[in-house]
Amino acid sequence: DGILRTARTLAIGRGYIAAGGGIDRLSFAPADWPALVTSGALVETRISMTDAAAALAGATVPVPPGEGDFLHLWTGLIDPPAVGQNLLGQQAFTSAVGSLGPGETVLVLISSGAFSHRGTDWKRSGAFERVTVVQGDTRLHPDAGGYSMVKRLAIAGAPEVKEISLFRLPPEIDPLEPFRVEVRATRPAPAGEVAASVGADYRLPDAYRLAPVAEPEALWREIWAEKRVETGIVVAMLAVLTLILFAQEWITRRPKLWLLSRAGFLATTLFVLGWGLNGQLSVVQVIAFVHSLLTGFRWETFLIEPVIFLLWSFTALGMLFWGRGVYCGWLCPFGALQELLNLAARRLGVKQLAVPQALHERLWVIKYTLFVGLLALSFYSMRDALVMAEAEPFKTAISLRMWRAWPFVLYVIVLLGAGLFIERFYCRYLCPLGAGIAIPAKLKVFDWLKRRPQCGRECRLCETKCTVGAIDPLGRINANECVLCLRCQVVMNDPGICPVLKRRARGAEGVPA
Repeated sequence: DGILRTARTLAIGRGYIAAGGGIDRLSFAPADWPALVTSGALVETRISMTDAAAALAGATVPVPPGEGDFLHLWTGLIDPPAVGQNLLGQQAFTSAVGSLGPGETVLVLISSGAFSHRGTDWKRSGAFERVTVVQGDTRLHPDAGGYSMVKRLAIAGAPEVKEISLFRLPPEIDPLEPFRVEVRATRPAPAGEVAASVGADYRLPDAYRLAPVAEPEALWREIWAEKRVETGIVVAMLAVLTLILFAQEWITRRPKLWLLSRAGFLATTLFVLGWGLNGQLSVVQVIAFVHSLLTGFRWETFLIEPVIFLLWSFTALGMLFWGRGVYCGWLCPFGALQELLNLAARRLGVKQLAVPQALHERLWVIKYTLFVGLLALSFYSMRDALVMAEAEPFKTAISLRMWRAWPFVLYVIVLLGAGLFIERFYCRYLCPLGAGIAIPAKLKVFDWLKRRPQCGRECRLCETKCTVGAIDPLGRINANECVLCLRCQVVMNDPGICPVLKRRARGAEGVPA
């Protein structure tokens, strides 16, 4: 569809087709001479011998007044077959219009009377100076190169005529707009020259025009209409996630509800949003957005993929409210795949590896460097940047569902394997998309993740439980790394786990701490 739209735009720009409607060059119905004149396909005008004699009074060779026509003229465009083929016959019509260039049309002049609309001067000058075609500021004389003579008409009911001329009009004359054809007769006079002219105003009748072509609906609108079900599913998921985030305090006080909600939502993200709807964001889209801001932003470019547009819109709003975790922690299919596999691994007794804090923080440099490198490389070569963006496993694991060459599949398996021992290994250290989202996420408005004075000093349980190691030894949550899984809030609100709540409970019961 996009190729066809582009081709149509180029064809309009080069004059191969009209932007709105155009001449009907296909329809044909038999018609006689009176029918063409009545329909306006041929415009008739005349000047009598008496009127011409008056106009040319004073000429060295005067025009004798008398009966009859000085010039009886019919003119019109023969491009519609319903006009030209009826007038000339099929063979002559095809010969006349078959070699037309883009935007060119054919004007016919048919005349009788004492005066010749052609004359003979054109043989010397190369232009028919007796004939003038006027449209707006454009005035031109048909040239000899575009002229052909017709000996007789093929249409029934035609009057006796003297001359039939076909003139090829250049693209400067718009056949869909009114124009005027003037024939001028001149005679030398003692004081210089006298002239008489006859003119016909012509407009191609609607019967010989194509109906205006309706401007096609924007492609993105068509796609959104076609993907109503997909967009409905995504909107429903975003509504549920919004409810979870606004009700996080209530949910995190109920560990089983939190676990069920989180595992269920992540499974939906993986199977429905990721593998079902291809709703995986990419650092490539971040780079494309940056380039669009510099080269000319167009909404249509981003609206072409409804699922991706909805995800980015919600992610942008979520970053403003809660930070990067809105997407990374809940809506990223590959992140969901890592977390669900790690959850299964822990249930099967796979021992988790604890990365020393100093090393953990230094490994963050990798993903930020990768993001900056990709962005910088894109300004030099977008092609090379796209190749380098294969550092993201999303295309292999989510978009292509592992149907890819073995090196790509092996890369994904290695990352997922590492994630069995270090939860969300890729998210922690290698994800350039997460790094790109984390930078503007510093602007977040809300900070609903609670901390206690004892966090990091008397208890480091949240730090050890954190999904991505976003809590430092002092108990502070690094907003750049937090994926908003809410696990720390569950720990803080569980009186059976949180040491602070345990101590308070013992104090309330009168048991020494």
